[in-house]
This record gives sequence, C-alpha cells and structure tokens, in this order.
Amino acid sequence: MALGEIDVTPSLMVGSQADRLNYKSRRSLLINILWDLDGTLVDSIPAVAGSFNHTLAHYGKPTRSFEELRPYIGPGLDNIIAELLDISDKDEIAAAKMVYREHYQQSLTSSEPFEGVLAALEAFKQIGAQQFVATAKYELYAEQIIEANKLNAYFSGIYGSTFDGKYADKKELLTRLFEQENLRKADTVMIGDTKYDMEAGRYIDIATTGVLWGYSDEVSLKEAGAHDVVETPDKLFDVVKKALNTFC
Repeated sequence: MALGEIDVTPSLMVGSQADRLNYKSRRSLLINILWDLDGTLVDSIPAVAGSFNHTLAHYGKPTRSFEELRPYIGPGLDNIIAELLDISDKDEIAAAKMVYREHYQQSLTSSEPFEGVLAALEAFKQIGAQQFVATAKYELYAEQIIEANKLNAYFSGIYGSTFDGKYADKKELLTRLFEQENLRKADTVMIGDTKYDMEAGRYIDIATTGVLWGYSDEVSLKEAGAHDVVETPDKLFDVVKKALNTFC
C-alpha cells in the first residue's frame, strides 16, 4: 500500500492534542516536508565560504579554511558577518553584507544538490507529499539556486529571509511558513543539517530530522532536539514514515 493511501499517526510528541485526534479514521494524510537549503539540499559551502573569505580580505582580515567556516553555515547573515568581522554597528554590518552579496551573486548558482537528494525529493513527490524550502538565506537567492538546479517542480513554496534580514531567525521563518500555508503541525517534518533547524522545529512543535551529509554533527543535532538523525538521503523516506508513525 502506498504511503499516501494509509493512515498516519505521529509517534512523537508534536503538534497540539487536538491536532492529533482522529488519525485512525483518516484514510489519507498529506505529509509536509520542510527542507533546509544549505547543507541539506545543496552543497553550498564552496560558494558561501568563498564569499566569506572575499569579505574578510576586503576588510583586511585573515581568510579561513572551509572547515573553519563550516560552523557559520546556518544562522542569519547579519550574525555571521558581525562575528567574522568582530563588528556590531548596524551600518557597518549592512555595508559588509553588500560586499558579501556582490561576490556571492556570481557563484551562488554553482551550488549543486548532494548525492541522493534528488531521489529523496522524487520519492516524497511520488507519495504526494507537499515539500517546501525553509532557509535563513535571502529568499531571492534561494529561488535562484532552486531554479538553477531545476528543482522547482518538487516544491510548493520557497521561504527565506528578506533583503534586510527579516525571517533570518529560523523560528520566525517557520512561524511565517505555517501561518501562510496553514499546515498541520502533526503532519509536518523539518529536515536540516544544523542545530538552528532542529531548534526551530522544536520551537513550533513539529518532528525534526537531522542529516549528517551537511555542515554539522550528530551530537550537535541531537543536543538541539533532533528526533532522528540520518547519514544518507536514502534513509530519509523510512525515517519520515517512522516520525509520523505510518502504518497500514
């Protein structure tokens, strides 16, 4: 029996009590998958790290290796720029963001999907799942990356931050997504590679799945509240079924 044709009862304590009622009486349940972008869908560290180093060099700061910059993938750009350059003035941060973005615009579409991600997207599409991108990245850049990789057909929506940084906080972003899409929490899983994804999912009370092919590690993901952690994209399908307690 196909996943889209079976009852689904959440096995995790997610969603309100009312949101979990009457699952057994439902023959079909729409599953919502929220995908982080950088480090989950696409390998963006070459482009992002290159632009960070360009910005550091512009301000006379030492450049850093990819490994040193890896922890900076995930949070909002304002916070990253402030920490990398050791600045706090809003105008200085805004100016440095422009330096970063002018460089990043030249390479952002070079970020390609991780091996196995396309198959996972297709598997969820085949069962009728709604899929969304939920990223702290500037929404326009996220749209350009998805379009460059010809992934548009897999997603019902792409959600990111505004040019001035609004919704760069993942908790605020997911709140906005749920309000606009009117999703049921008990039907939804957040998939991401950093603590920010796990913390945001926990904040709005949905199931969370951490991935290890990105820019974080299992300990950090579990400490941030990941319900499950997977090593490769081919494991996602079964984990999502488990997270929503799928059964015939």
